[in-house]
Amino acid sequence: MTDEQIPEFAPFWRNVAARRLCFPRCEACGRFHWYPLTRCPHCFAADIEWCAVEPRGTLYSWTVVRHAFAATFVDRLPYVVGLIEFPDAPGIRLVSEVRTASTDALWVSMPVRARFVDGSGAGELHFVPTTPNGRESHEDSDLCDSSIQ
Repeated sequence: MTDEQIPEFAPFWRNVAARRLCFPRCEACGRFHWYPLTRCPHCFAADIEWCAVEPRGTLYSWTVVRHAFAATFVDRLPYVVGLIEFPDAPGIRLVSEVRTASTDALWVSMPVRARFVDGSGAGELHFVPTTPNGRESHEDSDLCDSSIQ
């Protein structure tokens, strides 16, 4: 079962489809948490809301995947899986693909930006390195809309 099929993840994927990055936040204590839960892991309150955050973060860590564990990924090897932190959502670290021209150019705390792609599931969201001012560091840019409508 993929996270797209788990009910607690449905709000996340609906927002990604709408080109927004949103995470669960407890209305009682105000803290974000990830993985989506029905109760806050900090204070155990059940009042959870999904809040939009800027689609910018920093690269906390990463790995280069060189072996396809599923046939659908064979043609994408090698690819980078990163752990992304978000200044607008303290405590959140999201595992996502990081697309870059060179894995040698990655560094801890590197600024990254979400890119939303039409499609379904995890393929709709990945991150790309950016310059310190938030612009993508390569020409293949597809800026996203992080506003909630």
